[in-house]
Order: sequence, then structure tokens, then C-alpha cells
Amino acid sequence: MRRMSTLATDIPADVRPEEVDGPKLLRLRQALAALLAEVGKVDPDPDEEHWLIAAVPRMLAEVGSSLPDSLLDELGRLVGPTCGPRLTACSARLVLSQLEGWLDALAAEAFASFASGTIASTAG
Repeated sequence: MRRMSTLATDIPADVRPEEVDGPKLLRLRQALAALLAEVGKVDPDPDEEHWLIAAVPRMLAEVGSSLPDSLLDELGRLVGPTCGPRLTACSARLVLSQLEGWLDALAAEAFASFASGTIASTAG
């Protein structure tokens, strides 16, 4: 049996893939980039701040459900216990920005591996 994640959102092992779900992570990265771009344009009111704070565990759960154990552990160490009661709108922005950068690096690593031929192409 696979062990539970170290993320505060605890992704059950039976919903995580053995390998990275690349297409899902790319969709999540695009959604995250759009969210951060919009949030950066405005000064959120209290309701929007509450929504942004609530978005952190949801986004971490979605990303976590697309990662194998090793990457989920890495992400858990990176973001730490971020979903506690002291999460502010400002810290939520920071966590989401950090997550966006981590996803960018993961995508760049996958592209470099593919380009170097270490990942087999699925094209026939």
C-alpha cells in the first residue's frame, strides 16, 4: 500500500497515479497562471480574499492527485504546512506563485527529458 502524502491536504494513495499526469498538470498550471494574473490586477475584497485562501488547499489537492509519491513528497516539503488557520490572502498568493514556479520547472524538466530522448515518444 502506498503511503499518504506529506501535504496538509493529504491525497489518498488510491487516487494518485504511478507516473505524472502531465496533461492535467499543464491544465492546472494554465489555470493557476490565469488566476494569479487576475489576482495581481486587483485589491481583493474580504470575500475574494477568503476565496483565494480556500483555493490553496483545492489547488494543492488537484496537483497532488496528479503526482507520484516522490514528487508529492517534494511538493509537500516545498509548501510545508500552508493550509493552517493562519493562512492570509498574501501568503496564499505566495504559495500559489511558488506552486506555479514549481509546475513550470516540472514541465521544463519533462520537456528536456523528452527532447533528449529519455522519454519515449508516443507518436507512431
